[in-house]
Amino acid sequence: MVSMSKLLYFFKKLLGFSQDQPVKINWRFALKPIAKNVYKVHITGFIPHEWRLCSQDSNPKGPMPTIIMFNNNEAMEYLGKPVEIGNLREEVCDVFNIKIKFYTTVVNFVQEVMTMNQNIDVRGRIIYMLCNKKKCLEARENKFYIPIN
Repeated sequence: MVSMSKLLYFFKKLLGFSQDQPVKINWRFALKPIAKNVYKVHITGFIPHEWRLCSQDSNPKGPMPTIIMFNNNEAMEYLGKPVEIGNLREEVCDVFNIKIKFYTTVVNFVQEVMTMNQNIDVRGRIIYMLCNKKKCLEARENKFYIPIN
C-alpha cells in the first residue's frame, strides 16, 4: 500500500503545484454528545476568500479530495464516514479542466462515534488541498486531538 507521504509527494511533483503557501484553512474541532457514549465530532474548516476546498467525493482526477483519517482505537467505533455540511458547489476547475465538487467559505465535517470508555480521545488528521481559479497549493496535513471526558 502506498503511504500518505508518498501520495502527497506524487501530487506535488507530477502536477507541479505551487509551493508558496500564503493561505491555509482555519480548523475548529468540537464534540457534541447525542446519546450515552455516542458523540458527533465536528471538524469545521473556514476557507480563505477566493479559495476552494474539494469535497471528500470530488473527482480524483482533479485536485486531491479532502481526506479525514481517524486513528484506530479499540475503545471507539466510528459510525459511517464523515458527513459534509455546507454549501457544496460543482463546476469545472480551470487548472484540471474537469468538473469538481468544492466549498468556498465554510464546511463542517461531522463524524459519529460510539465509545466504550468516556476517558479517551478522538485523534486523527485532515489532508487537504486548496485551489483558486488559477492554481492549487501543495497538499497540507492537520492533526487533531479532541478529548472525551
